[in-house]
This record gives sequence, structure tokens and C-alpha cells, in this order.
Amino acid sequence: MQEIENSPSLLTRGKLVLKYSNMNTRSYTSKCQLPASFRKIKKISALLKKLVDQNRLKIFCILASKSHCVCELEKDLTLSQSLVSHHLRDLKDLGLVKSKKKGVRVYYSLTKNGEFLADLIFEILKFDF
Repeated sequence: MQEIENSPSLLTRGKLVLKYSNMNTRSYTSKCQLPASFRKIKKISALLKKLVDQNRLKIFCILASKSHCVCELEKDLTLSQSLVSHHLRDLKDLGLVKSKKKGVRVYYSLTKNGEFLADLIFEILKFDF
């Protein structure tokens, strides 16, 4: 099998650090443990798969400005209440959104991790594609 890389290299972005040193594809069978950085990549991939939905990404970006209840998001996005709730549940499961009940309504806002990711997304939006 072919070697991935002969010399050590380092790729950093935020807290994610990938280090490769004389790895080859034979080293990794289905029963072997992946390096910690590969497990992080798997988590990031799962997160990005959830955010790829346009409506979910719109909800996420709206919540970056302030907290909203489902009924407000429903009006802003012209989506059904059940669909907005479904997207919010997915974002909450990812640890990006938190909820707080005020009276009969539940208001959703971003967690610290959600705020960090929103900052990254807004930086990406500055690029001219």
C-alpha cells in the first residue's frame, strides 16, 4: 500500500490539530483505533452534515442575533411549526442551541459552541465565492 506522507506535517485550525508521521494505509484496519484527530474529524463531519440543510442553517444564523421562540421562526421562514421544531431539536442535539421556557413559550438561543461556530460561519460568508 502507498504511504500517505513521508515527513511529519502539522495542520492547525483553532483547537483541531492533525499530525501525520510516516503513516501508511496498512496501519488502519476496521478493528484499529483511529487517531484522536480523526475522531474529531468524524464529529465535525456529522455536525456539517446537519448544518448543510438550508432551513437549519437559516435558523442557526437567526439565533445568532438573539433568542427566538418557534412561532417567531415559523413566521420569519414560512415553515411549519413542526418542521421548525424538528430543526431546533437537531441543533439542540448537536449542542449548538439551548432552550429556556418563559411562560408558555420556549425560547431558543445559541450555546457557547454555537456562538463560536456562528462566528466562523459569518467569517466564511465574507468570502466572495
